[in-house]
Amino acid sequence: MLKTFLCLRIKEVEVKKDTEDINKPKKFMTFKEKRKTLSRMQRKWKKAEEKLERELREAEASESTEKKLKLHTETLNIVFVTYFRILKKAQRSPLLPAVLEGLAK
Repeated sequence: MLKTFLCLRIKEVEVKKDTEDINKPKKFMTFKEKRKTLSRMQRKWKKAEEKLERELREAEASESTEKKLKLHTETLNIVFVTYFRILKKAQRSPLLPAVLEGLAK
């Protein structure tokens, strides 16, 4: 079991791309088409809505990064507690080389 701790890659963090952007290609309207279809107030509302959506995506991305950091911190803490418990309780154990290797890593 201690050998599995050595395989943990806690330093690596992958940010999941937004599936919405990948799956659906956006259609771009020309300036004239936008002007014809939307009134001035509608354009203002749409612009404000797009800004809010962009801010929401940024907030969600930072929130997920914080969750990952918290999870990695907890995992690392548990691993170190396990290592030090083995060092403290079983000093002549066959687990000692794996524990020392894990602490060195």
